[in-house]
Amino acid sequence: MALQMIIGKSGSGKSHFVYEKIIKESIKNPKKNYYIIVPEQYTMQVQKKVMSMHPNHGTMNIDVLSFHRLAHRVFDEVQEKQKNILEDVGKSMVLRKVAEEKKDQLTIFKRSLNKSGFIEELKSLLSEFYQYRVGKETLETLIHELENGTTLRGKLMDMRVIFEEFDKYLKDYTVAEQVLEVLSLRVNESKLLQDSVICLDGFTGFTPIQFVLLERLLHQVEWLLVTIPMDPKELDTFGSERWKIEDYELFALSKKTVEKLYEIAQKEEVLVAKPFCIEGTPYRFLEKKDLQVLEKGFFRYPIQRHLGEVENIALTCCQNPREEATYVVRKIRKLVVSGQCRFRDIGIVTGSNEIYEQELREAMERLHVPYFMDQNRSILNNPCMESIRSVLAMIREDLRYESVFRYLKAGMSGLSGEEVEKLENYVIACGIRGYRWFQKPFVRKLRGMDDDELLELNKIREYFLEEIKEFWESLQKKDMTVKEVIIALCFFMERLHYQRKLKQYELYFEKEGDLASAKTYQQIYGNICEILNKMATILGNEVMELEEFIAILDAGLSETKVGVIPPGLDQVLVGDMERSRFPDLKVMFIMGLNDGLIPKNDMSGGILNDREREILMEKKLELAPTAKQNAMMESFYIYLNFTKPSEKLYLSYAKVDTNGKTIHPSYLIGRLKKHFPNLVQKEVGEKEEAVIFTKEDSVEYVIQGFHEFLEGKENILWKELYCQMKEGAKGKEILHKIWTGAFYENEESPLSKAVSKAIYGEHLSGSVTRLEQYAACAFAHFLKYGLKVKEREEYKIRSMDLGNVFHKTLELFSKELDTRADTFRTIDDVERDQLVEQCVNSAVSEYQGDLFYSSKRNQYMITRMTRIAKRTIWALQEHIKRGRFEPTDYELSFQNYKDLQSAGIQLEEGSSLNLQGKIDRIDTYEDEENLYVKIIDYKSGSTEFDVIDLYYGLQIQLVVYMNAALEVLEKRTNKKVIPAGIFYYNMKDPFIEREEEEAEIAILKKLKMNGLANGEEGIIEKLEEETKEGYLTMPISRLKSGAYSKASKVVTTKQLRAVGHYVTERMKKMGSEMIKGNIEIAPYKLGERSACDYCEFHGICGFDTKLGNTYRHLSKGSREEFLKEMEGEEE
Repeated sequence: MALQMIIGKSGSGKSHFVYEKIIKESIKNPKKNYYIIVPEQYTMQVQKKVMSMHPNHGTMNIDVLSFHRLAHRVFDEVQEKQKNILEDVGKSMVLRKVAEEKKDQLTIFKRSLNKSGFIEELKSLLSEFYQYRVGKETLETLIHELENGTTLRGKLMDMRVIFEEFDKYLKDYTVAEQVLEVLSLRVNESKLLQDSVICLDGFTGFTPIQFVLLERLLHQVEWLLVTIPMDPKELDTFGSERWKIEDYELFALSKKTVEKLYEIAQKEEVLVAKPFCIEGTPYRFLEKKDLQVLEKGFFRYPIQRHLGEVENIALTCCQNPREEATYVVRKIRKLVVSGQCRFRDIGIVTGSNEIYEQELREAMERLHVPYFMDQNRSILNNPCMESIRSVLAMIREDLRYESVFRYLKAGMSGLSGEEVEKLENYVIACGIRGYRWFQKPFVRKLRGMDDDELLELNKIREYFLEEIKEFWESLQKKDMTVKEVIIALCFFMERLHYQRKLKQYELYFEKEGDLASAKTYQQIYGNICEILNKMATILGNEVMELEEFIAILDAGLSETKVGVIPPGLDQVLVGDMERSRFPDLKVMFIMGLNDGLIPKNDMSGGILNDREREILMEKKLELAPTAKQNAMMESFYIYLNFTKPSEKLYLSYAKVDTNGKTIHPSYLIGRLKKHFPNLVQKEVGEKEEAVIFTKEDSVEYVIQGFHEFLEGKENILWKELYCQMKEGAKGKEILHKIWTGAFYENEESPLSKAVSKAIYGEHLSGSVTRLEQYAACAFAHFLKYGLKVKEREEYKIRSMDLGNVFHKTLELFSKELDTRADTFRTIDDVERDQLVEQCVNSAVSEYQGDLFYSSKRNQYMITRMTRIAKRTIWALQEHIKRGRFEPTDYELSFQNYKDLQSAGIQLEEGSSLNLQGKIDRIDTYEDEENLYVKIIDYKSGSTEFDVIDLYYGLQIQLVVYMNAALEVLEKRTNKKVIPAGIFYYNMKDPFIEREEEEAEIAILKKLKMNGLANGEEGIIEKLEEETKEGYLTMPISRLKSGAYSKASKVVTTKQLRAVGHYVTERMKKMGSEMIKGNIEIAPYKLGERSACDYCEFHGICGFDTKLGNTYRHLSKGSREEFLKEMEGEEE
């Protein structure tokens, strides 16, 4: 019964010494048991190490175990009736259940229960209490001692409630943290441990319960050997008044361990042998002067300087994490190819797995470097987990859209990706939600949908329902127990062949060479079944709502991690600064040496903050280190990793993060440069790194070199590689792609006449809007009207829907007036408003009435539309009253008039352009000789008529309507037909704060029509009689002299007819260009406005001035200049 500590600095050979000692002793004493106890993740490495050192390359009486494996070995021997261990998964489930049941008794925790990560924090604190032997009695004492009303007291009271209820659920279970407690009570019965030799290696410290176990072991074993990573000089003051431990010291943790071991040995009256101290220069760095200085001086004062050449430490600055990963992996390939080491001799530590994991994976695979990521993998982010969670959510939410397609896209359903997309598009467009609605056959055809497509959608719907029907029905029962839900879920998983599908994923990853992912998928189904079994065992007879069931299952799943054994022998180990235990390494790469990453800038303390932990420490309660103490301890882990390699240490950092944001180097770099004044910092891209190892790597290098070549930079290696690639057919193909990519211009060649006719037909047809789209951008027109590309329809009210309802309302109102004795002039206000309400309701019912009544928000839109419609018709009524014109035609359709030349335009080579459209309203006034015509088009937005837009073909609708109306009316009458005006009326409801009479005038001014009025003598007065307020219906005003103001939009009859002729010719030209196949990516730009501003196709065309695209810049000018230009073209 004796204790001995083996003390030495990092790299001094402590582990080697103690293993060698145990191997020699085990050979001499074959009947004695020898145990090497190491951290769980380190067991396999140490087993391999011991076997390689043993002369027989095999061990019969030496076991390498973790504390928990030792416990199970002893429990088997002494026939300890082992309770099932409630590990993290089970604890999270029980805590979620307990917290939910007792939330009314909680004060501080109550508002955090549903926050992401809270249950995990709660579990961590509970585990900490078990590890540090904080029981209910301790909590009671602390609560009694703390002042009433403090947050800390409230937290401890909440923990007491949860602790007590948690204990009730344990029954036949024990938590993992209690295993060592039980072991400490039974070690004295163990014959295996009696007079054995135990060595503890690889630990940086011990928890209180582990110290209790060591205390008991001291009486049972012959020798207890403990390796301590510490400079032996630190022992010089041990036992004297000068001995003290400060948290900021590098070896503070080690000194605390030494002190505690001496304390328990003296307490138990056990012999403490003189520590075996490995003095002098660590064996690992005997021939590496710079590494010696690094070990001897880092994090210690005074600073020791190495004035010689720094040969074994490299510092590299990279642009970003991706470049840093490429640099590291390229350097690894170079080291291995040159024969300096094997892959297994190399380790990588990163400042952040989240930042570097994917970058390293991509670089390793591209450069064919075998690797293993030393981390437990979460099983949440895989198709099986996502499918289970989403199908439960789907049933709880009654087939809500989000959960339905979350399930279908998880990858475990029998529907293909294309079928899921088709179903999703239809469901979104029709607003389908709820099991009842999915049961109904789909009957509504979307725009452009035929019968076969609707039939296919119904088959997809039926397949989906059949897939979930049994599971859905089984969960409709009330007061279901946890076990019943789990049974139903297991049947569902079996019916959809989850296990077989996961096997397919496993085989796929095996084929791709990703053995770690293959091993992960191999374990997933078993893990799921284990979680469900555990849930059924612990909570099986509990009756709970499905929402609570999902929350508890989620808590369990989020804690489940899959551990993967390294699948190969010769591979690079990528590890964590604190958790990973590396074997003997020749080379170590430390990545992410940036501020906030190494060391970490994480001061979060969990449920108990640092100040609260300090208060508890003042009350002599030992807990896990505070965040501040952890920050100090991190220096120790940095020391261990920096001193791990025996030959080379590579340090690197990035200038910017993955988002392009500038990040600063770690302060450690400055400290390092003080130790090594001659340390040269290199930038990635220097010639020594320019080595090509794989085909994939060569392609990337050629691309990079090509850009440098275009910038005029000299790169000999790139030229050689380029010449070599030109020799082979595959290389030529790759170079061609690189070349075309480098000089890519985003252009579209014209369609052939055959293709154009196949897409558009021999004769073009469509609305005026189509022509305006073509004038704006030929390529956008091709996408919309040629390829029929459209945005996904959604079940929501759009501005277009409001416009359609307004138009329908005005049409119904106007037609209803025709059936009555009333007119716009004679109908009174009350009757008018009642009729407007009826028309709005009728228009809504005809136009997707279910959409407008589907929610309170949408129903409010009906109220709002009614208000605007009332204001609109009041204003239109006032307009009519103020002039002599009367409405004669509403919604006049071009299709009702055959041989309408203004709507049927002949193009080149026998083609034609047939326009479709409806004129909202035509007002006329006639005298003995003439028929005057006014065109009005209703707009639900804020459209402003602009002669410049008209000239460029961007706004020709009113003029086309004028041409058609003039032609129709000329066929009706023998009188001369004269255009009196073309106007937009914008439907809106302006708010004015004035007296009622003044307000009406102000509102009318806001609701003026805009367009062009015929200003010839006698016509304006017929359009509107001028009053003292001026003109209230048109964009016209007069000066005191009686002349029109410059802002007045007035023209002559000749100008209106010239404009009409110009537009017809413009349409002929655009139609001919369409037939010829012009689909040029050349959107217009007029001042600050362009066709791209609100274009729905920008993501398709990829318009980019850097890729050779240019705008069609349209010139500005005055209205008079453009009108004169159009008049000239007519002549």
